[in-house]
Amino acid sequence: MTTEQPTTPATSQPPAAARAGAAPADRPACAADAPPPEGVLWVAADVARHLRLSTSWVAHAAADGRIPRACIVRVPGARALRFNPEAVRAWAHGRLPADPPVVVAIRPKAS
Repeated sequence: MTTEQPTTPATSQPPAAARAGAAPADRPACAADAPPPEGVLWVAADVARHLRLSTSWVAHAAADGRIPRACIVRVPGARALRFNPEAVRAWAHGRLPADPPVVVAIRPKAS
């Protein structure tokens, strides 16, 4: 018997379990799960901890636009993305709208 893993549609919202704040049954909350201090930008691991998702999901979601641009902070000289914690919290709770889809117009070649 195989167990199918639930799939997450490519939307701009985190999975429902993450939005509801459900703790994984196999991992109890501990001091290491505490959020960073207020006023500090988050890295992908902090966002993943808050959403209870993997850092890989956060990185891919930021790269392909599932996490709104308002959540992402570009820090000059930094290789890793930083995230605005208040914007991430607002997005996770549905208070921050998703970015509109980007439409690219393709012009036919002039002959």
